[in-house]
Amino acid sequence: MSDAPDMTAAPAEIVLGDKTFRMAPLTDADIAELDNWVRVRALRLARESLAEATPAERREIMTLAFETVPSFAFSAGVGAKMMATIDGVARMIWQGVQHCHPEVTVAEIQERILTPETMTAAMDAWTLINQGGGGKDGEAQAAGKKSDAADAEGQGGPVPDAEPAIRVDAEPDRGDDAEPAVGLPDGS
Repeated sequence: MSDAPDMTAAPAEIVLGDKTFRMAPLTDADIAELDNWVRVRALRLARESLAEATPAERREIMTLAFETVPSFAFSAGVGAKMMATIDGVARMIWQGVQHCHPEVTVAEIQERILTPETMTAAMDAWTLINQGGGGKDGEAQAAGKKSDAADAEGQGGPVPDAEPAIRVDAEPDRGDDAEPAVGLPDGS
């Protein structure tokens, strides 16, 4: 059996700017929460569009919204487009981080990923943790192991025996035209 986070649900470290967080792969409940976030957001946008609509247009908009929104999912179609925004990326990162850091807010995560470079880097790290990074022979590039004691106590401290942290640096010091730093410190 693989030690990849998506197989073991072990959190991995992710560095956002100057702070290290532990991010767990999404659970079924997390996926349901993200799907619900997309649906609520879509209904809110539909409602906000009603301000200057005629009564007939309002009925049409809301009928269409209530017929289509229940099928939205965060991972496909309109939902995936919503998740590609700064709000969506912050929400997805927070959804994994909040298991180990319940004090962290979506707003704090959003502040740490405000540039397009850091937002892209954060999404790449999220993908490594939730979908595996491929690596050699299909092994995940972002793996973390939690000790039995830490798991039993639900501690949010450093992860014993964890793989190196996934770094998301806002300003890499590798030159002005360098890509944002994402990956493991050994360059993988």
